[in-house]
Amino acid sequence: MENNERTIKLGLEHLLEDGHEKIVYGALKKLHINTRSVEFDDFLQEARLAYAKAYVRFPQDL
Repeated sequence: MENNERTIKLGLEHLLEDGHEKIVYGALKKLHINTRSVEFDDFLQEARLAYAKAYVRFPQDL
C-alpha cells in the first residue's frame, strides 16, 4: 500500500475531524430521518460508511 492511498479507515478518521460529521447529520436531516426514528442509529452508521467510501473515491489532487 502506498503512503498516499486513501482507505476507509482514513475516511472515517477524516469524518471525525473539523466537524465534518455535520455533513452526515445534514444529509440525514434532508432525508427527514430524525433522532427519534427507531432506525436512526442504523442510518447514521450507513451514512458514515458512505462518507468514508466517497472519501476513498474522491480525487486527491483537485
